[in-house]
Amino acid sequence: MRRKSLWPVLHALGEDHLCLAARLASVFARAGRPERARDLYLQVIDRDSEDSGAFYNLGVMHDALGEVDRAMAAYRRALQLDPGHVDARLNLSIDLLERESFEEALRNYLLLLDLPVD
Repeated sequence: MRRKSLWPVLHALGEDHLCLAARLASVFARAGRPERARDLYLQVIDRDSEDSGAFYNLGVMHDALGEVDRAMAAYRRALQLDPGHVDARLNLSIDLLERESFEEALRNYLLLLDLPVD
């Protein structure tokens, strides 16, 4: 069951409401409320389907809720948008190992080794 949207309140706070929603989701995550964080990240993605960070964070919340398949889908989308997203690739690799998808996990780890370090 989805809860009432906080979007009208966030929108009323100013033009950068996507950023506010993502920050609020982060607060919920740190407060041990991954369901609320997940719902907010989904709302961010509904409004900006090109936000690789929101997909990555959504994956983290799915992992926290034990929703590994959904987490992997979110990490994959983050990587489609930003192939150099190291954390998304690392978390996807960890989930792949959990699912015993060793070949794909190995390919992801090898890709990590080729990514530029900032």
